[in-house]
Amino acid sequence: MKKFVLIILISLSATRMSAQQLAIGTNVLMDALMMPNIGVEMGLGKSHFAERSVLGLHGYFIRKPWGKDVKAWGIQPELRYFFSGRAMSRWFFGIGAHVAKYDVTWSSKVYNGNAIGAGLTFGYVFNLTKRLNIDVHSGFGALYYRQKEHFEGDFYDTEYSRTGHIVPNSRGYTLLPTRIGVSITYIIK
Repeated sequence: MKKFVLIILISLSATRMSAQQLAIGTNVLMDALMMPNIGVEMGLGKSHFAERSVLGLHGYFIRKPWGKDVKAWGIQPELRYFFSGRAMSRWFFGIGAHVAKYDVTWSSKVYNGNAIGAGLTFGYVFNLTKRLNIDVHSGFGALYYRQKEHFEGDFYDTEYSRTGHIVPNSRGYTLLPTRIGVSITYIIK
């Protein structure tokens, strides 16, 4: 998982940044749910496909919202294609990935694991000013998860330990919403 994140960061920094747009933003719906988040988007260049495309990297973190025992973080790289002819304007379609780690206690049941997946995003960007945008988006995707799932008070650490390592007892695939939000984006360059 660390290699995946490193590859995305290298990809973002390796692109030539002479005339591309660069924007930073936050998803206000996630902020309202007490999930601090930040996103960086970069236009890809001057060729026909590249001038209509944006590469983004979005990250979030959550820890004990409203006193609930929830801890999680995630990273979402995404490639967006805009149908309007220029990046960061009007209708778009995106394809992205999702990497997350979580530790959630819900109704005395504990879920502790990680997930990786891919999905599609659709949305619209409203250009308020030359530098300020509002981005409305929705997406879904398939996630593979691997987790330790048990009830509070169980002897999970001793029952599922093999040669000193605690192993996950639950894994699988699920379809979930992966990107839902209203983002405020500021174009830096």
